[in-house]
Amino acid sequence: MAQSAAYNTTLKAGGTPTSLTNEACSKITANTVYRVTAASKRVLDPATAVVVQVDATGGGSWVTASSTTYTLDYFTGTITFGSDQGSSALVRISSGKYIPLLPVAYARSAGLSAAIDELDVTDFESAGDREFIPGLFKGDLSIEVVSDATDDLGAGDSLKSILAGRAEAFVEFQPGGQGTFLRFWALLTGADGNAPVDGLVTTGLKAVLTVKDPAAAFSSSTVVTS
Repeated sequence: MAQSAAYNTTLKAGGTPTSLTNEACSKITANTVYRVTAASKRVLDPATAVVVQVDATGGGSWVTASSTTYTLDYFTGTITFGSDQGSSALVRISSGKYIPLLPVAYARSAGLSAAIDELDVTDFESAGDREFIPGLFKGDLSIEVVSDATDDLGAGDSLKSILAGRAEAFVEFQPGGQGTFLRFWALLTGADGNAPVDGLVTTGLKAVLTVKDPAAAFSSSTVVTS
């Protein structure tokens, strides 16, 4: 990504999962990779079974594909088959749910830090040097909003209500509004409010990245979702 002013940054949270029915997919890579056509419906809910169907001839004869024949990227609605589906094949998601993305109200800063634990395996054969192997991945998210964080993001959800619900929240973060979209699940762990007499009411929120199976832990891609 080239230099970019931070004010172009986009920050979105996942709303209430919404049902998909016979959602069309577009071919991305010759006969093997397909993606949900409607950009706004590409983030799929990992808590709901996703049923993929293939019409091998394009004539309307849909057959449910075995989940062992493809991989599914829940962050981008991308289906990758292990074998060629044929040039005439059509692909759709016959059922499942997508997660609508809602701009975080009044956000003015966001930061994401990621790290991998370093596990010390130094022993007598290390010749006096420390040796490490990679351990667990961990990520932390911080957000500042110019409000008390009770603003409705959609369907009655606010950042504070998500925190109180002790549930995973879906987050999409694009620093500078260009380049890659960072997508992940996070658990909000704290909210610090400030109301100085000579300033704005602000809330600083903290979150840790988590996993919501069977989705991957983290996604970095240029695939748009709105």
